[in-house]
Order: sequence, then C-alpha cells, then structure tokens
Amino acid sequence: MSEDTYRPTPRPRHRDLSGAGVTQTIVYKARRYDVTDWVDRHPGGPVIKDFLGQDVTCAFHMLHDMRNPIFLRLLEGMDIGPADDHPISDFDRDYLDLEQVFLDRGWFEVNYGWYAREVGVVLGLLVVAYIATGPILSGLFFGLFIHQAAFLAHDVAHDSVVPARWRRRASWLFGSVCFGISHEKWTREHNEHHLEANRPVSDPQMNSMPHLVYSRREIDDFERTRRPLTNWEKMKLATQHIWVLPVLLLYGRINIVSGDLRRAVSERDAHHLSAFAIHMLLWATLLWLGWRGLDTAVSASSIAAGAAYTAWFTLATLVISGSIHLQLILSHAYAPRLYKEEQEAMGMKFQALSNQNISTSLLDDWFHGGLQHHVEHHLFPRMPRHNLAKIRPYLRELCEKHGIEYKSDSFFRCILTMLKSLASASSGVRKDLRTRYLPG
Repeated sequence: MSEDTYRPTPRPRHRDLSGAGVTQTIVYKARRYDVTDWVDRHPGGPVIKDFLGQDVTCAFHMLHDMRNPIFLRLLEGMDIGPADDHPISDFDRDYLDLEQVFLDRGWFEVNYGWYAREVGVVLGLLVVAYIATGPILSGLFFGLFIHQAAFLAHDVAHDSVVPARWRRRASWLFGSVCFGISHEKWTREHNEHHLEANRPVSDPQMNSMPHLVYSRREIDDFERTRRPLTNWEKMKLATQHIWVLPVLLLYGRINIVSGDLRRAVSERDAHHLSAFAIHMLLWATLLWLGWRGLDTAVSASSIAAGAAYTAWFTLATLVISGSIHLQLILSHAYAPRLYKEEQEAMGMKFQALSNQNISTSLLDDWFHGGLQHHVEHHLFPRMPRHNLAKIRPYLRELCEKHGIEYKSDSFFRCILTMLKSLASASSGVRKDLRTRYLPG
C-alpha cells in the first residue's frame, strides 16, 4: 500500500514564550505541562524533544505505567493548566480504553513461572551446544541460545519482566553476556524505534539509507536533503532484493555487535565490555571443545581441520542467531514509511499501520519469540509477551473499526512480500542505471 494514501493535515504545535526563553511543554490528558527543566534529565533520552508541544498521552501510556505515583507526582509539579486545543482522536480514545480493559484483566502482570521456563530453555540450549558433536550441530544450538536470549533481553528492556531498578543488571546478563548487545544500545535506540516506528531518517532501527531503501520517496528525500547517491550506492540499492537475505543472516549480527563494541571502547563502558568478554569466552570455549575432538597433532591437516570447524560453527551460529534481524525487519519492511508530520497527525493509528504480524503454527510459534504479534507489541510494548496472543482479537477489531488493514501473513509469505517491496522501492534506481549504461 502506498504511503501517499496517508497524508493527513498535521496537528497544531504549541510553544509558550516566557521572557527571553522558550517554555517547553507537553500535553497529557488535556492539560499542559512545563518540562523545560526536565528535558535534559529525561531517563528515556532525548527522544522527548521530538514530542514538545504535542499530546503525549498515548506515548506515555505506551512506555510508562501511568498508575505509578512517582509519575503522577512528577506531572503534578509541572502542571500549568488546561490544553483545550489538543483534542484526542477517536482511535486514541479507543486505544486508552483497551489499555484499561487489559489492566483490569491482569494482562500486564508477569507470569514468572513462564519466564523461569524460558530462562531454563535458553540455558539448556547453551548446555546442548557444549555437549553436541560437530560444528554445525553445536553452532545451531549456540545460535538458538543467542537468538532466544535476545527475546529475554528485549522483554527486560521494556520493563515487562523485572522492575526498572533491576533492568540494567538483567540486561547485562541477557543482553550483553548472552546476546552481545549493550543495555545502552537498547535504551538509546529501541524506545525511539517504538515512538517513531518506520519514520525515515529518524527511526534508528529502520533507517538504512543509502545502503537499503524501503520506500521510493526516501531516495528523493535523501538526494534532496543530503547528497546525490554514488554509483556504488545505486548498484547496492538496485540489487537489494537479491543480496538482502544472505547479508541479514550472515552479516547483520556482526554489524550491530561490532558497532556497539566500538562505542563501548570509545566510551570506556566497562559494564558492557566485561559482559562482551564473557560472551566471546563462550564462543572460544565452544570452539576449543570442538578442536579437542580433532587430530591434536600440529600439522597442516590439523590446522585445516580446525579452520574448517571454525568456519562451519561460525556459519551455523550466524545464520540462526542472525535470523532475528530478518524477523524484526519483516515486521516493518513493507509497511508505510510515514514522516514526522504524518505520524503526529495520525496519533496511535500510525503504530497499527507501521507494523506487520507474522502468522505462526505450533511448530514455529516459539521460534518467533512473541514478536510475531508485532502490531500488539508496538501498541502495548510493556505487556509481557506471553499475553500478546490474547489481545490479537481486540487489536483486529480496533483496526477494523477504524478502517485500518490488520496485516498478518505467514513467515515465508512475509519474506516474499518483503523482497517484492524492496524490488519495487529500488525500481527507479535500476531504471536510471539502465538508461545510463544501456542507452537505446
């Protein structure tokens, strides 16, 4: 579906001038709050600056438990009066009503027995990786260990499992030790991704220009606002639907982990560096155990056998663990790419438009880690993933009521649709290259 379908009139912005400076405000439940002295101290990072002058009612409820007396006291001290110029939309009102229904039914509560089982499964996968013989089998289970630990880290970062005061320590274990990604990366990028899902340039997890393009108009915007594409970049974009799958599976994880590691080194982030050292130790000990089963005599053949073992083990691990990057991109890749003004004007409706569910069977439901319910997750990211399936009928009904397509397809159909969408998004680049290099 073309993004041109969604070009609503932007909502009005509000800026209160106070003396020589500017009073920075937000609107919550029809009241205006002065956050001038809070913006730079916001625990969720600078993303709050993108919401100044706007109604943040639904965004607050997405990422915070607004029953928490700490939030309520904080807002009370910032209250500067009514904000009648920010009426809430029908969709947003229905969204907040649904949240209350889910709260009343206890679906935001954590089932610790369920999570204890998940932790046991993840640790069991690591144990099997050490016991398994052969590089492919050992790498497959190690990859599954990393893959499933990522879902635990994701839940922790959303405060859907442990209290916020335990978040950093739990993220150290599941995010950094098991998955190799720092807590700082989650907090710096992932909340912003949720608030600006699929927004070109701004969404840090779905902004890949000039290496990957999801929408034709992103190319025009990039060249108009930044610079012309190079010939090499055009060649990459023109063939993106061909190379994207192997690159995601084999290089996606390397790219993200190495980038985060460089940041940790430059910032001397001992918290992540200590965990990353343990993560690499897991790799090293698994390889060492595998090498022990080979010919121990130092010879050209034993060196070749060790290199082959390392290559097959690494390949199996990367393909399985790297599949999470494919799963996450599938949930957004061919949804509309809406710009800031469009998202602001639509309110929470854009979250339903910007996400794609994956229909699973009993066989592959566990593998997708709960994020196959991606529409539900983006609208209610604080909900534990063991309850996301329960709210799918409610979200489907909400979308139907407001004339929004509720998208859900099988994993392989999603892959096929994504490849077709990528080919379509880069068709103009291919036409330009053909015109340039194949005249007549």
